Amino acid sequence: MFEITSVAKPATVDEALTYLTRGGATMAKTGAAQPGVRLLAGGTDLLVASRDRNLRWETLIDLKNIPELHGIHLSGGTLRVGSTTTIHELAASPLVAATLPPLAEAAGMLGSYQLRQRATLGGNICNASPATETACPLLVGNARVQLAGPTGTRTVPLCELLLAPGKTALESGEILVSVECAVPERAHPDLRYGGAYIKLGPRRAMDIAIVNVAVLVGLDTDSVCRDARIALGSVGPTAFRVPQAEDLLIGQALGSNAVAAAADAARAAARPITDIRATAGYRLDMVRNLVETAIITALERVTPAGL
Repeated sequence: MFEITSVAKPATVDEALTYLTRGGATMAKTGAAQPGVRLLAGGTDLLVASRDRNLRWETLIDLKNIPELHGIHLSGGTLRVGSTTTIHELAASPLVAATLPPLAEAAGMLGSYQLRQRATLGGNICNASPATETACPLLVGNARVQLAGPTGTRTVPLCELLLAPGKTALESGEILVSVECAVPERAHPDLRYGGAYIKLGPRRAMDIAIVNVAVLVGLDTDSVCRDARIALGSVGPTAFRVPQAEDLLIGQALGSNAVAAAADAARAAARPITDIRATAGYRLDMVRNLVETAIITALERVTPAGL
């Protein structure tokens, strides 16, 4: 049962924060069994959750009318994406494809076309699923999230925001405003970059990933790797970077031995579970295969000759 007492439609972040604070106090006075508020962006996760829980007397704060929370912008060397930007907008954006290709690829694999039209980047992050599509590419983009709350604003690395399945470091009364990534080519103009995102699932779309991988590599003029970033999803409590695998690539002229060693290190770092979708052993084997494939793909996108 899903009952709503009111829907607020703020026009600014400050107004949303006011509703968020007052809404909680107002609901507490009603004596409802489950007082509180819910933030609404795309609503794709909220509506699914409402079928499985007895949600009553919830106030929804609709964030879609706040300009500050929407849009894709490049300023200097920073790509900024507002939290209510839809997944479809990410997948279709030439700016995202040019500055952080794995993110555009991942967005294009999330759910169905209809779902991508509604689902938002902020909702996808705050849902905190270990298999979420956008986390891996954002992690290799060294993403930071901007949060606004009753005591002001703060910036948190994405790796510190994601704590556990369904759990983030968002504090009471906070709203995710935007996500920022330093564009690799702007931060390291002496390097040439290539990236890749791979999702393993029964189907290309409409399925939760069994394993997902994002890779970004930067080569110098001698084709030696000077920057390597590898992130894994669906094989731990959250998506995470694998520095022990990255270190095996940095300083190397990447051939098959270095790539295989990094893939082995990624497999060793994974901590998957067995569930209805796959066994832990299968996921471990697929981590190695997908990381190796993703690195090779990323290298081919830097230099057409690849390995």
